[in-house]
Amino acid sequence: MQTLGARFLLILATAGLYGLSFPPYGSAVVAWFALVPLLVALRGLAVGAALILAWMSGLTMAYAITDFLPGSVATYYGQGWAFGMLLFVASVTVMCCLSHMLFAVWYRWPARPEGLLSPLVVGAAWVVAEFIRGDLEGNPWGTMGYTQARVLPLVQVAEWTGVYGVSFVVVAMNAALADVVVRRGARRALAKVAVAVVACIAIALFAFGRVRLGAVEAEPGGDVPIAVVQGNVDLGARWREELYGENLADYLRQTRDTALQDPVRLVFWPENAVTFFLADEELYRYSIGRVLEATGAQLVTGGPYKQPGAPPRIHNSAFLVAPSGDVLARYDKRVLMPFAEYYPGWLEIFLNRRFDGVSEFTPGDSPLLLPTVAGPAAIVTCNEALFPRTVNERVADGGGYLVNLANDGWLGVHKYSDRVLDMVALRSVEHRQYTVRASSSGGSAIIAPSGRVLAKSAPFAAEVLRGSIRSRPGATPYGRLGDLFVALCALVVVLASLRGARR
Repeated sequence: MQTLGARFLLILATAGLYGLSFPPYGSAVVAWFALVPLLVALRGLAVGAALILAWMSGLTMAYAITDFLPGSVATYYGQGWAFGMLLFVASVTVMCCLSHMLFAVWYRWPARPEGLLSPLVVGAAWVVAEFIRGDLEGNPWGTMGYTQARVLPLVQVAEWTGVYGVSFVVVAMNAALADVVVRRGARRALAKVAVAVVACIAIALFAFGRVRLGAVEAEPGGDVPIAVVQGNVDLGARWREELYGENLADYLRQTRDTALQDPVRLVFWPENAVTFFLADEELYRYSIGRVLEATGAQLVTGGPYKQPGAPPRIHNSAFLVAPSGDVLARYDKRVLMPFAEYYPGWLEIFLNRRFDGVSEFTPGDSPLLLPTVAGPAAIVTCNEALFPRTVNERVADGGGYLVNLANDGWLGVHKYSDRVLDMVALRSVEHRQYTVRASSSGGSAIIAPSGRVLAKSAPFAAEVLRGSIRSRPGATPYGRLGDLFVALCALVVVLASLRGARR
């Protein structure tokens, strides 16, 4: 029998291994056994103890991959580190731990199905928990499938299953290895066979992915030259009225210089690159038009939009700007980030941010696509790109390529943007479309439909990426079926559990 102290140490071990499964310091290989200590710790527990340990595991695993968040949040709100940690614990408890606890109660259940295929059922249960965490709790961060984003052959299955298909096989291997650790005698021999079964599935997916990767990369490449401008300037300025209109000169200079070196047809600036109300500022639009007109390029940029009213409603928007400087179209961000772009009213007393009298954004209802010269652009601003279903909706509306405008500079660390880049790369695979990621401070990138990063900027550097993209409208199997794989996983868990309960 394991003591609670020993089980807690196992949970800490999983948190450490889990953190090492993600970039920039970890390895995709670690993910294949990172959950073993957690699964061993959960066995044989009473319900109450399982809930407590699952809550602890949720906190420690979240901290392992977002240890920078309490300090960044404290700075963002202008508060102390203790406030940042308190908000971190509260948000992780609500947006992460509940799904962990649900999985833990099922996993320690005495009637949980055991046998040769039990690791596959555990993998399915974990997928369901991840879906609940990402789609219902609103926290897709840390999904196990993203640990394999740079193993391109393995993630090609995402065009059918989404990222959850990758999570399934990785967690199934963890479950099989945990069975080998805890079982004895003939049951251990059966567990070793189960490891071999899961390994065969992983090898088959890898082989399938090699074939699909070759086929996708053999297709015609991009035909529209573009530039992505990473200004690496203070974009937190949108909450400081004294800096209204700042940074525009930096972006105009970099845009002009890159267009003179290598003509492009479309330029991308990050989220909040424009720190003023573009639609209301004719002089600023004239300055942008002077630069764009000389190059003949369109511009996609992020910035605030003020909808008239009392009080005014502020949107976090993306604009399509013509070479003349006129605004051709606008997308208002719909999925806002909790505790950053909206929050419970009682938090306002702690905030030191205000922009034009408003301290939070309003979700938008503008048309979803921007009609650029490269085709209809599906805009997913910042955290919107982390939600598979949100991106699915943009593509279903006719998007020919994905655009992710982001402001990552306020976090002060590059490992956040590295992990987001991996998540965005999975969106390219899921929909077989090019993705343009324009980040304020890195990593900006141009991603191929195979998930391969064609160009990437250095973190915290003023840099311009050049490349070419192609519009590829149409639905993949995942685009048509959505999260059917998750539904099948839920069905497997229910049927296997009912069979186990009867037995």
